[in-house]
Amino acid sequence: FRGAPRPTLSAEGTLQLFASSASDGALLYNGQFRNASGVFWAGWQSLGGAFGGSPAAAIDGEALLHAFAPSSGRLWHKAESANLTSSDLDWSGWEDLGGPPLPHTPKLSPALDGANLVHVYARGADGSAYRARQHLVGMPLTVSWSAGWDKLPAPASGLDHGLTAITDALGSTHLLATARGEHNRAVMHARLPR
Repeated sequence: FRGAPRPTLSAEGTLQLFASSASDGALLYNGQFRNASGVFWAGWQSLGGAFGGSPAAAIDGEALLHAFAPSSGRLWHKAESANLTSSDLDWSGWEDLGGPPLPHTPKLSPALDGANLVHVYARGADGSAYRARQHLVGMPLTVSWSAGWDKLPAPASGLDHGLTAITDALGSTHLLATARGEHNRAVMHARLPR
């Protein structure tokens, strides 16, 4: 692996792991499944692509996985979808979410908003916080990604390293990050409006 596998929990409470392949940079996935005999690992499978940074993942309001992987300053997204002809889940193709110039190995932090739509947060190479987000469009309603990235308020000194997004029980998203001070680092907190 390139770096440590990144875990997330499924809606059933089983572990889902994502990692970048050391040999070709492809996104690798391994998930637990549960049956009457217990909990088992499905085995590693390649989801394709060629990525240089650590992946991140989120579970949406329909219990489907979303994987994110950075490459060459851009962010790529792949998601599970229900197969209408079987009970299986399929993976979408890779979708380019563009992005602000990301550092070589960005720390990505996905979170759900109060409407169960996925948002992904990253620190740009300029030290600012950025967000790409899903939104509802059209009639009937469909889910789409924002056309660009929102630049979020950040301290003038910029953010250090990564940032972490957490959504509370009321649907508000909180960002936590470290910022460079004159003589030290400080933990910064921002609550984003719902």
